Amino acid sequence: MNGIPLTISTFEGRKRSAPISYLIAIALLLSFPALTSGQSAARKPGTANQPPVIRSIEIPTRTIDLCPFVPGGTCSHVGLIIPVSVAAHDSDGDRLRYDYSVNGGRIKGRGQNVLWDFTRVPPGTYSVTVKVRDKHGASSSNSITMEVELCNTCDAPSPRIGVVCSEGVKEGERATFDLEMSGDKYFFRGLKYQWSLSAGRIRKGQGHLRIEVDTVGLEGQRIVATVEIAGLPPEVSRTASCTTEVLPREIGR
Repeated sequence: MNGIPLTISTFEGRKRSAPISYLIAIALLLSFPALTSGQSAARKPGTANQPPVIRSIEIPTRTIDLCPFVPGGTCSHVGLIIPVSVAAHDSDGDRLRYDYSVNGGRIKGRGQNVLWDFTRVPPGTYSVTVKVRDKHGASSSNSITMEVELCNTCDAPSPRIGVVCSEGVKEGERATFDLEMSGDKYFFRGLKYQWSLSAGRIRKGQGHLRIEVDTVGLEGQRIVATVEIAGLPPEVSRTASCTTEVLPREIGR
C-alpha cells in the first residue's frame, strides 16, 4: 500500500477513508495464501499420509527361568515382571497410539513403555504384539517372543505328611484324626485321601483332611487310623497313621 491512503467510493459519489479493521483484514489474507486455499501447512499438497514405522521392541531378556519353589518364582534376577520398550517414528509428525496384545500374562501400563507380567504363567512360548497407529488410522505392527521354562536347578522341598490325634478318648465320644502336611503347596494340589481303621467306623470326613470315628463299644481298644494319599510324587511317602486309646467311661469324671 506504500503509504497511499485507500479510499472507498459511495453510491453518492463521495469518497471516504477505509476503516482500519478493513485494512488489517486485507493484509492478513495477502500474507497467508496457503490458508485461503484450504491447504494444510503440516503436509505439502499432494503428499499422502505415511504409516508409522516401528524401529524396535526391546525387553531385557528373552527367557524367564521359572521356579515356583523360590521367593519371586524365578531363578534369575529379572523376576516375573518384564519391561517392554517400543521405539516408533512417524514421518508426518503425527501423535502415535500404542496397543498391545499377548497370548500369555498381561500388560500393565500404556504408551511406549509398559510392563509384561508373567505371574502364575506356566512354562511355554509367549509373544507380545504392539500395533502403532497415527491419528489418520494408518498403522504398523510387530511382535517379540518370550520363553518361560523351568530352571535346571529348581528342586522343590520334599513335602512331609503326618496324622495327629489325642492319646486317648473316652468310650462313646468321637475320636478325631487330622492329616497335616508341610512343604510347598505345589505338591498338594489335586490330592485324594483314603482313610482306614483298625477298629470302629468313620462317621464323618472320609476323603478329607479330618475324620471323626465312633468309639461306642470299643472300650480298652486302640484305634489306628491310617491315611493313604494319591497324587504325591513317588519319592514321597504316601501313608501316615496315628493311634488313640479308647478309655473307660468312668475315667476323667
